[in-house]
Amino acid sequence: MENCWFSGGSGDFAKYVYSPEPNAAGGPRILIVPRNSPHELPVLVIEIRMAGNQPKLNVYGPLAATPLRDRIATDLRRWMDGGSACG
Repeated sequence: MENCWFSGGSGDFAKYVYSPEPNAAGGPRILIVPRNSPHELPVLVIEIRMAGNQPKLNVYGPLAATPLRDRIATDLRRWMDGGSACG
């Protein structure tokens, strides 16, 4: 995620940074926040929950309702399946 969305020069995510929360209550999550206002509410939340031995994602926030939603879903699906390529 970091290499593809934030470090890889993707213009789609240039306005954002990510903040991992590995010890969040209920399981790890990743917050995507505005780069210039990291103290504001996240624009995207990715929660990782275990269902048996399978990880499940819960993705929500304003960014999930933009044209980026398809890229977000495709990238997350690829990464959950073990891929490392950028979309």
